[in-house]
Order: sequence, then structure tokens, then C-alpha cells
Amino acid sequence: MIKKLGEVAHEVLAADPAVVSPPRNLLEAMPGPIDLEKFMGRWYVIGSIPTFADKGSTNNTEDYSYDSARGIVQISFGYNKPGKESKRSELLQRAKVVNEAKTRWSLSPKFGVYLPLGIPYLILDCAEDYSHTIIGVPDRSYLWIMARSVQIEDALYEELLEKARRNGFDLKQVVKVPLSADFVAQESKNTKQ
Repeated sequence: MIKKLGEVAHEVLAADPAVVSPPRNLLEAMPGPIDLEKFMGRWYVIGSIPTFADKGSTNNTEDYSYDSARGIVQISFGYNKPGKESKRSELLQRAKVVNEAKTRWSLSPKFGVYLPLGIPYLILDCAEDYSHTIIGVPDRSYLWIMARSVQIEDALYEELLEKARRNGFDLKQVVKVPLSADFVAQESKNTKQ
């Protein structure tokens, strides 16, 4: 059963070969280190090249917490399905940090159990003040542009898109994550407290 779940998860998470461009150099994580503790907490997904889980969803968040005893980053991806803004859904994941800079993680999603897939998760860019970040995968099939605030200025979003483009991402695939007015109001209130 676990093997079958792994095969299904790999198939769902793997890029569609019919739409993947010819092989390019694989992307690497940013070389500079991050402070893992500063990186933890809530991030709002502003734009993405979505996976099956984020496609069509709204109000996306990533919450990170570090379990130092186990050396594992616990990840909770929160989102709303279209038309169901009153009910939050969650996808749990965990990651092992696999480089000294702490910018390359090996991700295991939870589908009943944590699947030992070791999906590469790369921190490509992180602001010095940890206010925004860009996350991707080596083959550039997925991208997440995230910020600590629920909304960012258009100029900053364009700057982050340009960084993604310089990393080889196809910006035609990037979608801005829709935010409901209620979600923005609630999250804005929460961050001011």
C-alpha cells in the first residue's frame, strides 16, 4: 500500500512530460546560508507555478516549524478550495535540511503517512530581513514566491518575478495566488496583534 501511495504521489508531483521543455541545467539552491530559525513561521504564497495541491486554490500559506531534536522542518500548506473560503484545507509535509547553507531540503508529503520521496525543495532567494523568499525545484516545474505579509507592493512582486526569470523559470506559467477579502482582513488583523 505504501509503495502504491508513493507511486501515485510521484506521478502527481512529477511534471507532465508532454509540457516539459528539453532538459536544461538543473537549478541549485542559493549558495549563501540562511538562519533556519528566522526562516521559520508563516509565509504567504503570492505567486506560484502550482502543483496539483495548489492549482486553483486561494489564500495559500506555508507554516514552517523546526524540530531541532529530530532535525526536521514541519511544513503545513494551508489553502482554500475555490468556492469554499470558509473551510481551510491543509497538506502536511516534512523536510530534512540537506546542505550546510540550509537552503536545500528533502521533502516528504503526507498522504496518510509521510512518503519518503525526498522531493528537492530549494530556497533560491531570501531577503536579508526574511520578508520575502523564492522557492523552487531543480527542474523548474514548480515555483513559490512568498512573503511575510499577506500582500506585497506590485514593484516588489515584479522584482521577484524577474529573479525567477533569471533563474530560468517560464513566467507564463506563474499565477498570482488569489486572496479573498475576508482572508486578507483576518490575516492583516492577526499580524498587527
